[in-house]
Parts: sequence; C-alpha cells; structure tokens
Amino acid sequence: MERHIGPTSAGSVGRRVRSVWWKEARIMKRFVVRWLNPVCACCALSAGAFAQSSAPAVFVSNNGNLEGSVTSFRLESNHTLTFLDRNITGTRQNINDPCPGCNAYDLSLTPDGRFLAVAHAAGDIDSITIHAVQPDGTINPAGAFVMPTPIDCAWISNDLLAVIQSDFSPDRVVVFRYDDEAAQLTQIDQENAGSGSSYLAVHPTGNFVYANDSIVKQVFAWRVEADGTLTPIDTESVGAPFPLELAVSPNGLWMYSAGGISDGGNKVIGLNIAVDGTLTNIAGSPFISPGASPSNVYVGRDNMHLFVGHGTDATVRVLAINQSTGATTDTGKSFDVGLQGTLGDVSTAPGGLMFVTDNSMAIDGVQGIYSFSVATDGSLTQNGGIYSTQGIAPRSIAVWTPPPQPPACAGDLDGNGDTDSTDLNIVLTDFGCAGAGCPGDADGDQDTDSTDLNIVLTDFGCAG
Repeated sequence: MERHIGPTSAGSVGRRVRSVWWKEARIMKRFVVRWLNPVCACCALSAGAFAQSSAPAVFVSNNGNLEGSVTSFRLESNHTLTFLDRNITGTRQNINDPCPGCNAYDLSLTPDGRFLAVAHAAGDIDSITIHAVQPDGTINPAGAFVMPTPIDCAWISNDLLAVIQSDFSPDRVVVFRYDDEAAQLTQIDQENAGSGSSYLAVHPTGNFVYANDSIVKQVFAWRVEADGTLTPIDTESVGAPFPLELAVSPNGLWMYSAGGISDGGNKVIGLNIAVDGTLTNIAGSPFISPGASPSNVYVGRDNMHLFVGHGTDATVRVLAINQSTGATTDTGKSFDVGLQGTLGDVSTAPGGLMFVTDNSMAIDGVQGIYSFSVATDGSLTQNGGIYSTQGIAPRSIAVWTPPPQPPACAGDLDGNGDTDSTDLNIVLTDFGCAGAGCPGDADGDQDTDSTDLNIVLTDFGCAG
C-alpha cells in the first residue's frame, strides 16, 4: 500500500525561515502522527525556482547534536573551495529536546543535481529533509518529512529515494517517490535488510541498490523495477570482517566496504558486480588498509584509487585499484586529519580530486573540509587550507559537477571547434573501439561505430 507524506504547512524560503521551519513540524506531529504512524506527516516548504548549480559545488552535512545544517561551497577551477551559504535545518537547547532537523548525518544529491536529501537520526523525532539546489549553488528547504530513524539515504533516480530505517526488527530499506510539485514523498516499497543495516549504495546505472548487514557480515542486493519497487537478487557473505560503509566504483564493476574494528581492524572488503547486479568476492578480499579501523570508503572518479577513511587514527589512506581485477594495494600515500574519531567522511570529484571532513576542533582548533589533488601514484596535494563549514561536526559530502556542454559541432572529436578531416581520421582510426574513452565516440555510447562515422560525415564542414 502506498503511503503519502505530504505538505502540512507552507511558507517563504527566506533567510528567517531557514532557522525556524521545524516549528510547524513539531506542532503538526502532535495531532497527525497518531493517524499516519509509522510514516508521519511533514512540514513542507515551497522550493521556489530551482535548478542544479551552474558551477561545480560541494555540499557538507553538519551533524551537530544541538544544531543540524548543510553548507554549500563553490568548487573553483584551482580546486579550492569558496563558502556560499549554510542552511540551518534544526536547533535545540538540550539534547533531550525533540529536534527532527538536528544531526544532519548523511546526504545524497539527485543525479541531475536539483535536489539534496539529508538523513537526520536526531533522537525521539527523526526525519528526511529535502533541499532545492539553486543555480548559484546555495540551497533552499523544499520539504521536511518525519519518519523513523533514517540512518542513510541515497537517490536511485531523480524522483526515487532509498532510505535505511534502523528502528525496526529487522532493519528495512524503504523506497519513496518524490513529487517536487506537491512537496510529497510516497512510499512505494520496503524490503527487510537484516539486523545491522546502516549504509546504502546505488549502482551508477540506477538499476541496483545495495545495503550492508554488519551483524551477519553480508551485503544485500536488489534490482530496481520499472515502477520503482525492489526485487531481491542476492545476499553475499563477505567473510571475516563486517561490512560498514559501501562504495560502488563509477564504472559499475566493483564494490568496496569498510571493515571497521573487525578482523584485525585493518580490512577493506572488495566485491565484483556482475551485469545483473549480483555480487561475488574479489579474489584476495579482504584487503589491507594500513590505518586503524576503516570507516569510510570512496572510489575516485577515474576508478584508479580507493580512498579509505579510518576511525581510530583519523587517516585517509590511498589504495590503488587493479584495473583488471578490482583488487587493491596500498600506495603508501595518506593524510592525517588529527585526533581519533575526527575524520568525518571522504568523497571525490572528477579531475582527480578528493575531499575529507574534519568533524572536531579538538587539539588543533580547526574543523571543516579539505580538498586534495590526487596524482596517478596516489600522492595528495592539498588545495588551500581547511575550509570551515561554519557548522557543528561536519560529516557527509556530496559533490556536483555540471555535465559538459555539447560541442557546437557534433562531429568535433578533437575539440578545436570544427569538424574536418582530422575528426574524420580520428573516427576511422578508432573504428571498432568498445568501452569508455574511445576517441571516436561522437555519440557518447562508449564505442566507435557506424553511428559515430555518420555523425562526423553529416557534420563535416561545421565551423562552430
């Protein structure tokens, strides 16, 4: 049965509302929750005009117990970050006060970059908040949806949101459809996810969803059907370490999971992903990460490196990924965030960039997010200093990179602004290439074939 979480009040999206929009949610819950339990009513706000950021942007959730917020940065061409705005999602005076917008723990950006979902596991009243991304990279609140213990969230598509709810036995993965016009979440499916599920991952194609079970030491896999529901396709045991955070490589071939304090406290799990979404252990898994207690994993956008954040020693370690097998080896390159437990999360961006958050001012007096350029050997070059989020306990990171604009000349393969004999020679020389990175791939479907040749011939003589 479908359950709807719809708007219960509306208001402007101005600066004043950004710090008070939960007042309506608290009031509404008193008389709506008993009718809609376990999925409760929300306070939804008009998003106004919205679109994805026109420039590369980085968003950080601030996981404060007394204040939750989301910070927006612009990613500059020199790979530094410029603070844009901070959107306060909830505040309270005491940890025992209800505050469904506090503890902005995890966040996820829609594939088209228009909406940001934030999971708040804040105490007695928990929630998902959704924010509309503006062209300048700032965000406006678009909806606040009260629900039980959303520990993680991930967009499957531009309107399908998967959420782990860990307040049940067993845990469950719930799929919602988001209607931005009505500011409404509609539950369309839920699946059992064991007793230790806390992390989600979505395949780059959007066709498969994965969740961990750290108690039974396995990973669940579901196929996403045309109607948005999930069909179980696999439950893969991972061996001695328990799986925590999951990360799928951009090429869709491999999945990695942090092993935490289990099995020696230095393990990373590696899994192969078949074309049907099912999983098998990569030969040699689990792999060694020389830090203490792997807690976070993220794959570089070029699939060359796995970045592993650690809880105990607060280091990011760079592991090289074997491009044939998916196995990892330590590069010896790392960065030390600081005190134990202060590493928040790791993420990456195209162009060989890696980001890591420092969630505490203990000892060194700084917290925020770092930007690094990553060399082919895994070496890290810091871009600027640490960038303050101006929030409490910076944690999860989401990165937006605008899609490349199509060339004025469709057959311009060498990027010089026209279609000429050089472009024709490229497509003829590359004819038959299959896979990502084919120089003659004019239509972007990861091969060079007669369609690409036809594009160049049809466009021949274009001068931009």
